[in-house]
Amino acid sequence: KITVRLLSILSILSLLLLSACSGSEETSPSSNKNDEGKSAGTGDTIVVGITNAVGAINPINARDVAAIQVASILFDPLLEVNENMEFLPKLGESFETEDNQIFTIKIQPKANWSDGKPVTSEDLKFTLETRANPKVQSLGLKSLNMIEGLTENGTLPEGEKNIKGVEIVDEKTVKIHTKQPVDPNYLKQYLGYRFWIIPSHILKDKNPANLHQDPFILKPNVTSGAYTLKDFSPESHIEFKANPEYY
Repeated sequence: KITVRLLSILSILSLLLLSACSGSEETSPSSNKNDEGKSAGTGDTIVVGITNAVGAINPINARDVAAIQVASILFDPLLEVNENMEFLPKLGESFETEDNQIFTIKIQPKANWSDGKPVTSEDLKFTLETRANPKVQSLGLKSLNMIEGLTENGTLPEGEKNIKGVEIVDEKTVKIHTKQPVDPNYLKQYLGYRFWIIPSHILKDKNPANLHQDPFILKPNVTSGAYTLKDFSPESHIEFKANPEYY
């Protein structure tokens, strides 16, 4: 399962990543070992050379290509896209609507954060409201400004803390209400596929204005993806390990 996931990642990043060669005559035996003495690129380890250095990991404000790709390894989106450009369940078990104006999202029942806490509806609501908060340095929600309760810029009106159009049904179910009917594929693209949920139990008590400087935002240690962050040295290297809590 891990191999399939890695190969999937590599295929997606094929235009951006160059596989680091191992075992060549120019490589000394000692330089081809990881910290456990295993050969890099063999067994259960894959080494990849990336063309852009990652200065910081910020799942709500990832701007450069490398940071976006790293965040997509650590945090699962609600939906993924197959080779036929069809949306498939990922962190979201289902993403449905009957009228193109009320969208019901069900989170995978077995989905947990890497610290063992469940991924919940509150996490999705918290992420949306955090990104829509004008005090937070984030990419915002302009592409989702059709959600009821957001301004045309995709932000919360002054003085508001909650998005009116985000309704928690139960621990794993959220309903999104839009101002008018929306093409389901549009919402699936920008809320399902290009959106990473952050853990509310880790960040809910943080000062929104300083969130961009928080150690978690810079170096997430609780994630929802198939891999967790083992080691990260800005401008140098990133090391992942399998997430034992992965659904």
